[in-house]
Amino acid sequence: MDAARNDLCCVLEFMEDGNLEDYLAAHPSLPWFPTKLQWLYDIALGLAYLHRLGFIHHDLDPCNVLLRGDHAKLCQFGQCLHATEDVDEVATNATYAAPEIALENCNLPESDVWSFGALLATMDRHMASFLRNCGDEDEDEDQNDAMMLTLKMAHALAEEHMTPAFSNLCPPEILSLARDCLRMDPSCRPTADELVARIETITDEYNMVLKPLPMSAVAEKREAELLNVLPPRLRRY
Repeated sequence: MDAARNDLCCVLEFMEDGNLEDYLAAHPSLPWFPTKLQWLYDIALGLAYLHRLGFIHHDLDPCNVLLRGDHAKLCQFGQCLHATEDVDEVATNATYAAPEIALENCNLPESDVWSFGALLATMDRHMASFLRNCGDEDEDEDQNDAMMLTLKMAHALAEEHMTPAFSNLCPPEILSLARDCLRMDPSCRPTADELVARIETITDEYNMVLKPLPMSAVAEKREAELLNVLPPRLRRY
């Protein structure tokens, strides 16, 4: 906090491997196990942490996941919303925006879970994984408008004109998790805490050992402190 200007700043450690989008493009043959599953676990932990505090990330895409070695961390919290806030604009990349954001003008913790599922599909194929089945439409000016593009994609999803694509090598457990995240009904999607638990189950099935984040103990202590100082109306348990 800059007391003189009353500015609040967030300082993060340097993540030398860059963002997930660039890393996937540079490493097209990266296997799911163990590295990508570890990243997926870290992303789920980050979402669960935000949701427990009552916040929605609202902008989860590969550019907003930073990497350092075996670990991944969320960034770009400027578009975060409290769970009680209304959505004034679409912050999420249209490829990763849940249908309800455009169709119902609402953003829920479950909307982050949709974005997680779309991100999972991208991690599988190393490219944005929503494909049109009905043929490409003529491009026009509103293609450059985030809200209009998201609205078009949401309607296409609802009408089954667009489906997520996965590779033939995608592990069945990962595919099942992704499909649950991408359910049209937000209430049918897993919670962020359930994502964490399911990824832990997958690692057990493959005899893997997940590595805890180096700062996880510090984060848990800080979370407890925040829950003690946040007024009840801003808490979400």
